Amino acid sequence: MSAWCTWTRGVLPASSAAFVHPDVLNPATISRLQNWIERCDQEHQGCHSEKLPVLPTRILDVGDPESTGNVKLVSTNGKRGQYIALSQCWGASNSFLTTRDTLESMHNGFLPDQAPATFRDAIVLTRCLRIRYLWIDSLCIIQRDKEDWNRESSRMGDVYRNAYLMVAAANAADDAEGFFKPRPRVRCSLKIVAPLGQTANVYLRDQGHDSGNSNLPLDSRGWTLQEMYLSRRQLKFQRSKITWDCQTTTWDESDPDRKYLRLDPPFETVTKLLRPKSTFSNDPYQPWYSMIKDFAPRKFSFPTDRLPALSGLATMVGAEKREILRRTVVGRYQLLYMLAHQPLQPL
Repeated sequence: MSAWCTWTRGVLPASSAAFVHPDVLNPATISRLQNWIERCDQEHQGCHSEKLPVLPTRILDVGDPESTGNVKLVSTNGKRGQYIALSQCWGASNSFLTTRDTLESMHNGFLPDQAPATFRDAIVLTRCLRIRYLWIDSLCIIQRDKEDWNRESSRMGDVYRNAYLMVAAANAADDAEGFFKPRPRVRCSLKIVAPLGQTANVYLRDQGHDSGNSNLPLDSRGWTLQEMYLSRRQLKFQRSKITWDCQTTTWDESDPDRKYLRLDPPFETVTKLLRPKSTFSNDPYQPWYSMIKDFAPRKFSFPTDRLPALSGLATMVGAEKREILRRTVVGRYQLLYMLAHQPLQPL
């Protein structure tokens, strides 16, 4: 008893469904992620396409779920299918890329262990979730090829919008880090049995264990804002937990899974930009301005990428609703103004 009293702990909700296992690949963790996907598939409207989308120009074929073999870069030629899109920080290594020189070897395939840790983790997760295809920008777009980059970067809005799921490697600043990082261990657990036989589990962690989920590396990068807005659904790997966001709800690995619809989701989505007016302001363009304010200080490896990194989002907003085209135009001028008065952020 004294041991319990001498600790200053934060108590997780009394539900086994709120247990965050230190190992991301623990079967219970993967099962919970699968359950989130299945519930969204079955219960939510507008979170996924009714028909299979056309695959991006190139895609990584990770094989069957039980596969441990080669991953191959394949040309899709208009084929349809489900795929996961990875959102990640490149970092400084940039040693594992598809270029004209490596294109043939990528088509022949590589073992996951040959890839940087973030790519390896994404391959393992894609297989665990029983999805065949994975899109990673640095492998599916030919790097150092201006023609291919111009063509494929202009399609990135569709890549993330049509993805079955976006996986955000938010806790990794470099592709060599990986995002399957150990989470804080539970110090103690207590099983409570009620008089009528109901049971609940209480888990105790260090206070402030969740504070490390702010200022994540991915949230400072320029390209990743568009990826977040355009994705219909995302799994975000944070430092101490995984969260789910879709057009309908939010689930948090450290909380019990409640069934509710949110009136104004915290998840930044293109749906917010398409609303006729904001819940928080009389200005119907406030969500667009807020997005640009978030975008302006983000970092880029190449400053010339700033406008292309927003073009997919601007194009989709304009195409979805002709009457808000002015928002796109105003937003571009607002962006140019803010960039002119915002110091460029170094890597």
